[in-house]
Amino acid sequence: MYIKIINLLARDGVANYKTLDINKIEQPFYDFKANECYLQYNESFASHEDLIEITEQEYLEAKEEQQKDVVSLEDKVKQLQQENEALRESQLSQDELIMSLILGDE
Repeated sequence: MYIKIINLLARDGVANYKTLDINKIEQPFYDFKANECYLQYNESFASHEDLIEITEQEYLEAKEEQQKDVVSLEDKVKQLQQENEALRESQLSQDELIMSLILGDE
């Protein structure tokens, strides 16, 4: 079965899995902005107002939505390389301008 835990983190920042045995949780993913956790759980558990049973489709949709917000490491490296190259080009342009001002060339 698939479960959504709401109000996952307590005020002290510690995760509270309510009545679930954390050793039996499978494939969890977290939405820390919404303070939620989605997971698979194949054991019975005591009911709790913060535990919501969801469908597999809801689990997969939430996972897909969460992954949209995650920038892959490769994409981040490419982005930083592009920014670095743009800064280098800008610096070279500024250096050339300064040198032309110093030397009086236009």
